Amino acid sequence: MKMKALASLFLALGFAAPLAQAASETFTVDTGAYQKTDFTSPLSFTAFNPSLGTLTQVDVLETGSINTTLTVSNTGSSSSHGSVFTAAQFNFQASNPIIDSFVNTNPSIDISTASQHFTLSPGHSLTLTPTVASGTYAPSSTDANVLAAFSGTSPLSLTVWTLTQTGNIYSGGNTLASQTTYGQGAFQVTYYYTPSTVPVPAAIWLVGSALAGLVGFGRRKLPV
Repeated sequence: MKMKALASLFLALGFAAPLAQAASETFTVDTGAYQKTDFTSPLSFTAFNPSLGTLTQVDVLETGSINTTLTVSNTGSSSSHGSVFTAAQFNFQASNPIIDSFVNTNPSIDISTASQHFTLSPGHSLTLTPTVASGTYAPSSTDANVLAAFSGTSPLSLTVWTLTQTGNIYSGGNTLASQTTYGQGAFQVTYYYTPSTVPVPAAIWLVGSALAGLVGFGRRKLPV
């Protein structure tokens, strides 16, 4: 019985081929600290290295965030009341046309802050409480052309740029609105792949050989 158990262990260690398990890796880059809009920021990120295995899926998460302060002024001769908001667009434009069509919907992300209300007497101005807003875009693909475009040993590049506008809805007077906005963009890519087959470690083969020797020794008959 012991010899059979040793033989089974030998077969398990020495001859069982390892099964490839699905794996993933994620890379994230961003435009750095919040900067005044509108801005253009070049980014680069790591491509999938084909030596790791076979790429099966690419997931992207694009994020745009803003922090804005709105100011309204009534230059008319009567009171004014209404609401204002900030709208921002984040565009993620890749240098590779296949990647660009995948990650960039032109714009990639539309963001609007919640409307802030005001009432102004003639000749008065008001700076409203700063407000924040954010948005995301998360495409995913298993298309062979997209997977190939994300594969390689050289970094991939893209550019993040913004377009910011002020929305102003009011009645009475003559209200002018302006905004001071700071923003940040982030780009995250996740590669899902099947790893290349990993050779059985040499140590396992040595253990298997040793067990085989024990099995052979156990089968020898002792001299009478």
